[in-house]
Formats: sequence, C-alpha cells, structure tokens
Amino acid sequence: MATGPGGILDIYRSMPGFQAYSLLEVDAITVIGITAWETHEEAEAATRAAAEWVATHLEGRIHRTSNEIGDALFWEGTMTK
Repeated sequence: MATGPGGILDIYRSMPGFQAYSLLEVDAITVIGITAWETHEEAEAATRAAAEWVATHLEGRIHRTSNEIGDALFWEGTMTK
C-alpha cells in the first residue's frame, strides 16, 4: 500500500526536496519509515502529508507511536530491493 499507486511513496515523490524513502520491518507488528529531504522544512511538510495519508488510508489499522525530524550526520550508499 505504501508503494502502490496513490501510496505514500507517490505523495513523497510529488513533493519538493524528496530524496529517499525506506520502510523497515522490525517485527510482525512494527515498521519504521525513514525519509530524506533537502531541507528540514521539506521534511516537516512531508510529515504532515504522511500523517494525513495514514489517517485517510490506514485508520484503525496502524498506530503511530512517534515521529522525529532531525538532520542527518552521515548518509552513505544506495539501497534497492
């Protein structure tokens, strides 16, 4: 759902400053989404867009426990799957 048509990835790609998105599966009930943006302000806008998308498409199916925005100290490489 995150990467399919109309998913959060499409929304991120349409937003200014988008650089990367990764969704990590921690265990059977926990996932972590990580995004990279050109500016802190663009990351904040993406956070608001993601919250709206989750509320619209995943209401009752997902529980958001936290959200943090920070500046990357180090980022190396490219990963595809």
